[in-house]
Amino acid sequence: MKLSKKGTITIPKEIRDELSLEVGDKFTVTKLGDIIVLQKSVDAKKSLQTLNKYKKSIPTDDVSPKDIEEMIWGLLGQQLIAHEDKIINRTENKGVQIPGIKTIFKETVEQIQKTWESWEKKDYESFFLDLAALFDIWYAGLVVESVRKLRVLLDTNGNSPIDPLVLFSVPIATALEMFQQKAADLVTADLLTALEIKHNLKVSQQELERILNGIDAYHQSLILSLRFAREISKLSRNTVGQREYLFEREELLKEIKKILSRPFKKRRILKKVEDKYVPPEPEINSSTINTSDSESVPSIPDLPSVPGPVENKKI
Repeated sequence: MKLSKKGTITIPKEIRDELSLEVGDKFTVTKLGDIIVLQKSVDAKKSLQTLNKYKKSIPTDDVSPKDIEEMIWGLLGQQLIAHEDKIINRTENKGVQIPGIKTIFKETVEQIQKTWESWEKKDYESFFLDLAALFDIWYAGLVVESVRKLRVLLDTNGNSPIDPLVLFSVPIATALEMFQQKAADLVTADLLTALEIKHNLKVSQQELERILNGIDAYHQSLILSLRFAREISKLSRNTVGQREYLFEREELLKEIKKILSRPFKKRRILKKVEDKYVPPEPEINSSTINTSDSESVPSIPDLPSVPGPVENKKI
């Protein structure tokens, strides 16, 4: 990606397709140290106004603290499997011992549980501000996506009563999904940096994703779980899983390096991905080709990003 004379850049097609970006979409540009952040502009204020119109349809009665606690534990379990200070890999029945992770998860649940107070008062602006600040995620994106899901649920249900805990779980689940995606992005950035600096291997994000698709999913799933746990632990008093995360990163880097050092194996993996995601070109009768025609045969479109082993997007 290069900066043009007019100061413009082109967002790669894979990212445009993945985020459903269209011509005319507006963005906000912010600077975080040496990092430039580009975010699609969304109208959080308008979404909050819409949600306020549904106030009467959003019950908050007959909900006990125990019910809220169990709901949050259930949502955390969808993102990360943890049991008795052990993080369990999703692809196999294996895990890594993380001392103190159960305590940290308990503290996280307690902090999420506190946001119920604003939700119960139907002070949705404060609720989303607190939730976004807790997980350090994009406030406007959290509001817009949560309200969209809530509207679908409320409109589909019509006049039938809805479990208040189900409605409360929608923004909590959305926040955890965004938080998990944040952890996945951090893993990807970390691997790219380590490959370039430590192993002197320059790899694009798209190529890394294709390589990971051909690697055994064990280390990928486990390293994502460990990064999620590390980020969660920042909500607590202590950060855990640092040593275990670095170990798993080195194991995954070894696998990636092996592929990059073996061109034939690398081509075989990428060919497998191409055969799966790229339709074959139509056969062309050479006798019908007009060699004088200046137009060239269309090239194969860019490969889409290959999803990782976890639900929401990439590693």
